[in-house]
Amino acid sequence: MRAGFTLLELLVSLAVAALLVTLVLPHMPAGLTAGEFAGAARELTAALREARSIAVNRNRDIAFAFAFADGPGGYRFAGRESTFPAGIRVALAGGDGRVMWFFPDGTASGGEILMSRGEARIVIAVDEMTGSVARADLP
Repeated sequence: MRAGFTLLELLVSLAVAALLVTLVLPHMPAGLTAGEFAGAARELTAALREARSIAVNRNRDIAFAFAFADGPGGYRFAGRESTFPAGIRVALAGGDGRVMWFFPDGTASGGEILMSRGEARIVIAVDEMTGSVARADLP
């Protein structure tokens, strides 16, 4: 009796591995993209909450400015900047469509931010009376 594998056993193993790669690989980029999209939404939500906190703690108005022109887009507030990953679309409803304000009393100019990437959509709402920030996935 000899140790090792026969040629037939090796070919069957390779065929099974190729089948698994063929079935799994097309789904992997979508999973990574979905995670990246959700991460960008969490980051934006946290940044909006931080802007409100800064406005209250420093007792001054804080502008949360969006950049949608050329490039991937992003936002800037209180000396901080961030860009959105490529392929994410962002639109601001309310105000002038580019700036959201947070005030020292905890209120905000308010509005909704719609983030989308392919079929996935997330809305982030900022309540003008309380300045609270809430995120919801849309169907």
